[in-house]
Amino acid sequence: GPLAIRNAADLYLYPNTLSAVKLNGIELKAWLEKSAAYFNRIDPQQSDAQELVNRKTPSYNFDVIQGGIRYAIDLGKPVGERIVDLRHDGQLIQPQQVFIVATNNYRASGGGDFPGTGSAHVLFNSPDMNRQILIDWVRQQHRLRLEADASDHPWRFVPLRTRGPIVFRSASGKLDLARATGITGVLETRVDGDGMSTYTIDISKSR
Repeated sequence: GPLAIRNAADLYLYPNTLSAVKLNGIELKAWLEKSAAYFNRIDPQQSDAQELVNRKTPSYNFDVIQGGIRYAIDLGKPVGERIVDLRHDGQLIQPQQVFIVATNNYRASGGGDFPGTGSAHVLFNSPDMNRQILIDWVRQQHRLRLEADASDHPWRFVPLRTRGPIVFRSASGKLDLARATGITGVLETRVDGDGMSTYTIDISKSR
């Protein structure tokens, strides 16, 4: 639908500025392992419903790294051992391979206690606000298209067959949007009456 400049504050809530950090393959993987703590460990033998999302982990600490990066999250493994098949441009990432990651000043300075952040890793701090960068980019694009601007999925779940359902809560009536962006295996099972619904997700198949 229509997007106004004022909506940039809805898309990017915080007044952060652009930063860049330098890290190696080990630190990149550790960064993603920290992010994967957003999900609970799933027991495939449990028949009762299991919550997908660990609500003790703030959603703003679920980072996704893009730019040729592809990886999988194994929910059957404990936190710190979940990131597998981590690749850059199709090649497995090597421990000492060097990366420069664009992020915001909060994360770069150590906010959230992510590996590979802090003053020793910061290469660059810009005065430009991330929100303004987003506004400038939208202005340059003129028109955003779902298939071109919202269809990149750098990560996936490792297939895991479970005896019971995996559930999560989200805004009601979003199945068409999910399918339009290539997200499958999700069903809306209950409308909770507060603008939210309970969904199930099937991660037994590779995507």
